[in-house]
Formats: sequence, structure tokens, C-alpha cells
Amino acid sequence: MIISVYLTTAILLLLLYYWIFKKILHFPAYYIACLFKFTRKFTIEESKSAIGFILVVISHIIFSFILADLFKIHFIDTGIGKFQLKELFLGVLLGIGMTGTTAIFSLFIIKLVISTFQIAEKNIFIFLSSGWFKSYESLKIIMPIWISLPLIIMQLSCEEVIFRSIFLNYFLVFGAVFSVIMSSVLFAIMQVFQMPHFRGAFFPIMGALVMGPTHSYLFLITKSIWPFIVSHVVFFMLFTF
Repeated sequence: MIISVYLTTAILLLLLYYWIFKKILHFPAYYIACLFKFTRKFTIEESKSAIGFILVVISHIIFSFILADLFKIHFIDTGIGKFQLKELFLGVLLGIGMTGTTAIFSLFIIKLVISTFQIAEKNIFIFLSSGWFKSYESLKIIMPIWISLPLIIMQLSCEEVIFRSIFLNYFLVFGAVFSVIMSSVLFAIMQVFQMPHFRGAFFPIMGALVMGPTHSYLFLITKSIWPFIVSHVVFFMLFTF
């Protein structure tokens, strides 16, 4: 009974923010883009996507604080205050490893899907241009690198804090194994919410299935979030830049 309450609460909050609230944020994005005259130099879609991404980053930071407060997660348990320089180097190595593992895993699944359902390989990759991939690309087009890169890092950092520091600690009352599984499942579900359709979430889900359990398990050991923020950033850069 208690587990169902915890799961229901987590899923409802996930739906409320990632599926509903983030979509609502894109409505004012157009008007803000017009206000700052981005639409004069760039397309409406590019302008709206880029501004929408910035609004999402701001809301993601706020959502992190709200979630930590609701779940009574203390600052010390988030791992933000525990920082060592060597962790950055370890994060880079971990990110490279996550990228390689996800690439191999994805290639295996792609070949399996192609052979089973007779789907053209190019059709699978077409979906990469939608959802949050499109927002990232628009941001890089409109904003200089010294603005777009910190925004991207903040967005990825929030994901690590929410799914490793907060959700992982939230489910720890039921044991480490259950906590790792549930935080990883929620992390994978979140990837679907950020894409317009399930097929477009193929690569994000593959990454989440590799990154989620690995980052979660190692976070329980290290108690520091920084290596996994670095790993996530490296993973993203290698896959998209």
C-alpha cells in the first residue's frame, strides 16, 4: 500500500511537469520571441523552440527545488555539496563509456527491429529531428555558444539532480535495488514525454536504460552528483554535437 502511494505520487508529478506543464510553456515562447524580435532574423519555429527551451530550463531548476522540498530531501543527500576535482575526470570517462555502450545497445536493437518488422533503417533516424532534439538545435542556431552551452548543461544537470539525487533518495525507503530500478524507469519514461511520439524517443530511451541504472548505482556509492552531471553532459555532446 505504501509503495503504491509513493509510485502514484512520483508518476503524477512526472506527468504534471514533463508532460503537461512543459507543453504549456511553449505557448508564451512565441510571444517572447516576437517581443525580442527573434522572429525577424530566424523562422518562427526556430525562435519558438529556442525560447521554449530557455523557459524549460528555468522551470526545471524551480521544479528541482519544489520536488526536493515535497520529498523532504536534504541538501546534503543531493550530493551537490560533495565536490572533488578528480570526479570531473571520472565523469568524462564514464560519459565516454555510456556513449559507447548505448551506441552498441542501440545498434543491436535497430538491427533486431529492422529484421523483425522490415522497417527501413533511415526511417528510424528521421525521428531524431523531433522533440527535444529540435529544441537543442534551434537554441544553438539562435544563441551564441557561450549562452547555449551553459543552458544545455543546466538542463542536463537538473535531470541528474531530479532522477538521481531526488527520486533515488525518495525510493530508498524500499531498498537500494527498488530505488535504482524505479528512478531509472521514471528517467526512461521522462524521455518519452519529451518527444512528440514514442518512436522518436528510441535513442533517448536507449540512453536512459544504460545511463539510469549505472548512474543511480554509482551515486549510492559515491554520494556525489557531479561525476554523473559531467557524464551526462559528455554523453549528450558526443551524441549530438
